Amino acid sequence: MPLRDIVQDTRFTQDFDMYRQNYPEMDDIYAAMIEVLQERPATGVVAMETFRDFRIYLTDPVGDSPAFNVMYSFDVDNIYLHAITSVKF
Repeated sequence: MPLRDIVQDTRFTQDFDMYRQNYPEMDDIYAAMIEVLQERPATGVVAMETFRDFRIYLTDPVGDSPAFNVMYSFDVDNIYLHAITSVKF
């Protein structure tokens, strides 16, 4: 099966770029997340019972960066990245 294309919402792109300014590890975090989601797109947990198409993927912290929650959805052709927020443990 071919890999799904990645589609970033404007909100995701803006927030990701903001985090990239503070955490140089963001490109590594992104690459690892995309690899997992392309292989197993249903990996994340359902975000809300009323919107079962939306999932949350929790990244691993890398270096000095925190972990991030990424809200996404997917279909047969694409993975849609909707939002990203940092997670403080």
